[in-house]
Order: sequence, then C-alpha cells, then structure tokens
Amino acid sequence: MQQSYKVFSTVRNVKFTEMEYNIPIESYQDVMKEMLKLIEKNNYKISFPQEHRFVQKDDIYLSPAFERNSAYIASHVFKGMNNTRYFKDLEDLFVDFGGRPHWGKMHTRDVAFFQKAYPKFDDFLQVRAKHDPNNVFVNDHLKKVFGV
Repeated sequence: MQQSYKVFSTVRNVKFTEMEYNIPIESYQDVMKEMLKLIEKNNYKISFPQEHRFVQKDDIYLSPAFERNSAYIASHVFKGMNNTRYFKDLEDLFVDFGGRPHWGKMHTRDVAFFQKAYPKFDDFLQVRAKHDPNNVFVNDHLKKVFGV
C-alpha cells in the first residue's frame, strides 16, 4: 500500500508566491478578457504559468465555491520578485466579478469583505467562537479575516 504523502506530493524546486481567486463560472470569459487587457495595459512580464481549474458548487460555509459553480485562477511570481502591483490589480479585477480568495494563498481581504462575499460567514463565526473562545486556533492572518 502506498502512503499518500508519497503518491500525491511533488518536489517543488522552483519557489514562488501565489494568489488564487475563485470566480463565478458565468464570469470566467469576461474575467479572462479583462485580465488580458490589464496585463497588456500595464506591460506585466508574466514569466510563470497561471493555473485555471473548474469546480462544481458545494455547501461548505467557507468554501470559495459555496453555492456556485466556479473557476479558480491562480497567479504566480517567482519568489523574491515584487508582486504587489500585479497581485493588487488582479485581486481588484477578481473582486469586481464576485471573486473569493483561496484561504491558504495570498490575499488582502478582511472580515467585512468575507461577511459580504460568504452568505454563511456569520454563522461560521458563531460556530468558531463557540468551539475556540480563547482563539487558540487563530493566527495573525485569521485575526484579520475573522475580525477577532
């Protein structure tokens, strides 16, 4: 029997920084058109492939695909390269189209954003507070996201 960490992992020799957003599937083509215009207008030198994937909606409160069929767009830059303007421009575009960030990747959103973007976010916050009243499982990043 294979062990999952041996089967489902790959060596990452190239180090990078990544931001990934989920957008409603019906907005994907418009986002792609606007993203290409944005990259061309700002003369961004894209030297790392983007990843695009598609998922069906789910019912998980904090899932970016909560109640909507979605497309994920992951953007990368090599580690050490300045990504601030590129990622901000992409993030603004994705948010304009109802984008929700991947929780484990770079984003600049806070509790006010998540309360608007996730229909069950406040329900989640109540469950989280009940089971972790002392914020043992909250780091600096999650303090901003959860508003604690």
